[in-house]
Amino acid sequence: MAVFEQTMDRERSRRVPRPGRRFFLFVLTTILGVAAVVGALAVYHERQAGRILPGVSAAGVDVSGMTIDEARMALESNLAGLSTGAVTIRSSLGSTTIAFADVARVPDIAGMVADAVARGRGGSWLDETIAGIRLELRPETVPLRLGYDHDRAATAVGAFVDRMTLNAIDASVAGGAAGFGVIASVDGQRIDPATTLSAIDRAMRDPATRAGAVIPAPVERVAPTLTTEGARAAKAVAGRVTAALTVATGTRTWEIRPWRIRPWISFAWVDGEYRPVIDRTKIPAVLKTIAKAVARPVRDAAFLRDKHGRIVGSMADRAGRKLDVVVSTNAIAAALEARIEIATATPPIKLAIATIAPKRTTEEAAKTAPLMVKLGSWTTYYQVAAHNGFGANITVPTRVLDGTVVAPGAVFDFWAGLGEVSLRTGYKLGGAIVGGHSVEGKALAGGIC
Repeated sequence: MAVFEQTMDRERSRRVPRPGRRFFLFVLTTILGVAAVVGALAVYHERQAGRILPGVSAAGVDVSGMTIDEARMALESNLAGLSTGAVTIRSSLGSTTIAFADVARVPDIAGMVADAVARGRGGSWLDETIAGIRLELRPETVPLRLGYDHDRAATAVGAFVDRMTLNAIDASVAGGAAGFGVIASVDGQRIDPATTLSAIDRAMRDPATRAGAVIPAPVERVAPTLTTEGARAAKAVAGRVTAALTVATGTRTWEIRPWRIRPWISFAWVDGEYRPVIDRTKIPAVLKTIAKAVARPVRDAAFLRDKHGRIVGSMADRAGRKLDVVVSTNAIAAALEARIEIATATPPIKLAIATIAPKRTTEEAAKTAPLMVKLGSWTTYYQVAAHNGFGANITVPTRVLDGTVVAPGAVFDFWAGLGEVSLRTGYKLGGAIVGGHSVEGKALAGGIC
């Protein structure tokens, strides 16, 4: 078959496809689509510039799409109640208020806004755009940041507790000659500081706590240091301490009655125990009568003289005795203190007797008598009258000086030999020379010269 060139050209043009046009259209369409998406994303990103991304909230406040200033104002408006006003602490002892400002209870608005702004930010503009889309689908919340000064609250609670505290009153024992009585104790009351502060901490950190909230403060009992029971126990001990006490010297005895002992007793804390205490300074008063009964004056040995005044011998001395008040007082006190420690019968207490030795013993007088020679004598007379204390100011010193021995070469001192010159030793008011004139009854021991 003959084939012509025209026929071949027609066949060729009918069978050859044109794939390049379709591909061009596909690529062009894709490019336009991508450009549209990119443009849309760019527009989206541009709209969010300087604003918080969508889907972000802070402390429950929706701040998406807001500028920093808008977010700050929104939070300040919604959270104002967290920093203004006060809460009340109330108890059965009283109440007080704690202002939010006093404990620095302030929401950290700047910090929360900064956190909200930072959500989804960082990286390229495309990363931020994608993050914004993601936040719209899955919103995020910046938690509340609430500032609060625990130490300030602790100081406020401590001051309130101190003001409201009712101190306990200790029991006590009062007594005298008639007996002892117990004054009952009274419990104190005090707000529990630890529990109250813990409640304040929870309330101040809770965003639901707003002005006007009331926080209950529990009150605890404060026990007295000395209870009524403890005072009664001390009284019982004092009761056995004041039982009658017998004292003795030789075959003689005296009984010290309970009414005399009770005034010696007071009550105090001793080594952590409330107990009776013996006042030793009051015991000697009860010994005065006994001291007089047991006292015996000392007698010095004296020289025997004949009718001419010559010394021919000596008289025997005699030791005196007196009650040793200090030792006896300590013995009585020790017996009473033993009763405090244990309930036991107290045997008679032996009083201490002190011996008073004579100034001149019989032996000394016997040795001296043969050596004494009368060198001379002089006699004078006096009228018993007001000017010499009616004789007392003459007889008292002569009795003291009688028999005084002056050793060879020694000096006799008149006033040193007399000793005490006073009304107590027997002297009286006598005469004196005043302004060149003799007066009576004006001078102690007047007329002694």
